[in-house]
Formats: sequence, C-alpha cells, structure tokens
Amino acid sequence: MTNQKYPERDEHDTPWKKDTTNNRKFTLPDHVSSDQTYDGHVTLKRLDRVERENIRWLWDGVIARGKITMLAGDPGLGKSFLTMDLAARASRGGPWPLDSRGQTEPMSVLVLSAEDDPGDTIRPRLEDAGADLGSVLYIESIDWPGGGKTTLPLLDRDAEAIALSLVQMHRHMQHPPGLVIIDPISAYLGKIDANSNADVRRVLGKLSMIAERFDVAVLCITHLNKSQQSKLIYRSMGSLAFTAAARQAWLVAKDPHRPDSRVLVPIKSNIRGTLSGVSFRIESDDEGRGRVEYDRAKDGLSLEGLELDTPDAAAEQGSERDEACEFLRELLASGPVEASEVIAESERAGISVATLRRAKRRLGVVSKRIQPPGAEARWVWTSKLLHSDPG
Repeated sequence: MTNQKYPERDEHDTPWKKDTTNNRKFTLPDHVSSDQTYDGHVTLKRLDRVERENIRWLWDGVIARGKITMLAGDPGLGKSFLTMDLAARASRGGPWPLDSRGQTEPMSVLVLSAEDDPGDTIRPRLEDAGADLGSVLYIESIDWPGGGKTTLPLLDRDAEAIALSLVQMHRHMQHPPGLVIIDPISAYLGKIDANSNADVRRVLGKLSMIAERFDVAVLCITHLNKSQQSKLIYRSMGSLAFTAAARQAWLVAKDPHRPDSRVLVPIKSNIRGTLSGVSFRIESDDEGRGRVEYDRAKDGLSLEGLELDTPDAAAEQGSERDEACEFLRELLASGPVEASEVIAESERAGISVATLRRAKRRLGVVSKRIQPPGAEARWVWTSKLLHSDPG
C-alpha cells in the first residue's frame, strides 16, 4: 500500500462508523488533512499471532543472551577479574555460579579490553580460571584499504568489524560465539558525546542489534563517575541512553556483610531472573593463581546499604588519574595527536599537566617525533593500542 490517502473525516465525528460498503471509517485528528499522502508501507501484526519466547540465559538470572548487560563499579573492585572468570566458564561450558543447570554448552568468547594486555594480564587470568584458551579471541587488528590499521574498534565507526568477527567465529570456531566482553565500554564508543542521549543511543543501538542478530550476550564494563547524583543509575552510566540500551545493569560494590568479598546487586532489570544478588571474592592458591569464589548475597541487601566511594573519596584514591586516562583514551582513539593539542585539550577539561603525565605513563602512551614531507618536525602523543587511522 503506497501513496494512500487518509480516509475522510466522519461527518458525525465518531471514532468508528460503518458505511454502506461495510468499510470502517474513523475520525482523523484535526491536524491531519484527508488529502495527505504517505509513501511508506505499514505492516501490522496481532500479538495473538506472535509466539511467546522465554529469555535465554547465559548466567541464569544475571546475563541474558541476545541482550546488553552493564556491569558498573568503582575502580579496584575486581570487575575485570570477574569478567575473565565468566569468559573462562563460557569457553568450557560452565558450570555457572549458583546456577542449577550445571554444565552448559561451551561457546567461543570475544574479548575487547582497552586496559589489559593480552599476554601479561588477560591470558594468565583466563588460564588460572581454567579457560579453553582456543575458544577465547580478541581483535588483533582492523585493516582498511590504503594502509590504515587499528586495534581498537570504535562503535561509531567499526561496529561492523565486531559483527564480522562473530561471523568468522561462527565459520571457523568449534563452538559458536555466545559472549562478548567490552571493557570498558567508554573506550569503544568513538568520537561521541557520552552524555548525549542521542549519540549514545545511536552507537549502543548498533551493539544491541549485533547482540540480537548473533544471539550473544554482550557484557559491558563501566566505572562509576564522579557525579553528585544520588541515584546509581546516573553515576554508573552518565547518559540515560545507557539505561535504555541495557536490559540489565549490575553494580559491583564492597559486601557490607563480608569484609573480604564483593557483591553484585541489580541496578536495573527489564527481565527478571532468579538471583537478586551475588557475593564473590577473589582467592589465591599457594602458587599465587587467582580464582573467584561465589555465594548468594545476604537477604535484604539493598543499594542503599552498600559502601560506595563518594566523589571526594574517589578523588583521594586516584580518580583524577582515572579520569585523565579516560580522557587520553578517547582523544587518542583515532590516532596520534600533537603534544601541544593534547595539553591544551586537557587544560580545557580541567586536567592538570602532572595528572595528565601520570595517566600517560599508566597507559603506555609515548611521545614520538615525526617529520612530514615538506613540513617542520613535530611531537605527537600516540597510544600503543592504536597505530593509525584509516587513510
């Protein structure tokens, strides 16, 4: 049905009235003209003809397949360690913590980590957790025509690279992909305003479509920001578009009942599971290998009863450096930037030169002298995570 005219307004201004041909007519709103046309085609479907589907859980009650799940918390609470334990369980087929299903089907896992090195951090943690290393992959590089190359896929530009990775995993891996870990999600957004609902919704919409299309669970890690907002849903995600994209969001915090443990508590859930909270702790064996032990959280645990870093305390514990690291990751995500521009941008962002240089050392950012043909030599800052932009 294309180029259809709207029906004429009913002369008695009633919502529905049958005419002599038994066709239904309806009252149009005053602002709609009966001469107005529309070139699109609209298809409607009754819900009694839609087959009911159950949520497919990766980790029962915590992480769902085909959906985005957010995991938020202050730095230093073991979020990345926890995600590597989950990746290991997915690769070997469980069992999942506090999950009555027991062993599940093994799957391949895609890990995107902007902060941890594959050789000295990611692999050792996976090995200690008993992962099938052959089923865990990361994007080593993305190459473009003309010689451009990067190791950091940005969602505003490279979402299809993530989709293509999952296609390759379907074709060549023994087990199909079931889990994608993005740590932290802020490093992969690209050149967008993370506080803009429209920008965040646009890039996370791509990620949500990938999750649904490939039936994979997408687990995104995020830090609590320094906002004075009392509601955790704002502190953990900034833009409310993060909330809209995630079907579930979990907070990692110190367990108020067990000093050596952490808790997972739901911040937001559109899909109800069986777990209302999980307690976990990181143990080390005699050889120093870490492993995660799980237990049910105490009854009555609520967000209000958790100990969180206040903005002032977070600043005392190095959050200024964390903020500077985040600033550098975003600024250098698309390639080298002149040193003078980096310093100028950091000053506009309220980051001191001393804090900026501490962040530079932590991220392994290097200063490099380049000599463009026919131009003066200049110094640039470049990240080892990203070599060059598409040319």
